Amino acid sequence: MKEQWKVIAIIMLLILVVVFALQNTNVVGIDFFFTQFEVSLVLVVLFSILVGVIIGMIASMSAIQSNRKKNKELEKQLSKEKHNHSNTAIEKDATIAELRSKVEEQERVSRNTISVETEEKPELNEDVATDTTEEV
Repeated sequence: MKEQWKVIAIIMLLILVVVFALQNTNVVGIDFFFTQFEVSLVLVVLFSILVGVIIGMIASMSAIQSNRKKNKELEKQLSKEKHNHSNTAIEKDATIAELRSKVEEQERVSRNTISVETEEKPELNEDVATDTTEEV
């Protein structure tokens, strides 16, 4: 859709330029430094527009170059930040893995402690039961 509007705008602009050229065919005198010559008015206007467009393009080229330079610098900075971020993520993953192994080890120790305590309790209960029967 945008492309169609561009084509339509260009066609309308060309029609306006042709109408302008047909209406301004008068010859005018031009003084340029030490020379004088006569040229059609439409050529003077179109040449002036052409020179203005060229000057505008040259001016915008310097802005485009500075933007490209900034863009390259930002891309380098982004690449460095991505690298730092990935290194940080790797370090954190290693820390998480280490902590998980410590948790698993603690769980194993806890399970072993619980199983030892449950095995010892019946023996304690038997000792208590024999002590109470002897006293009676």
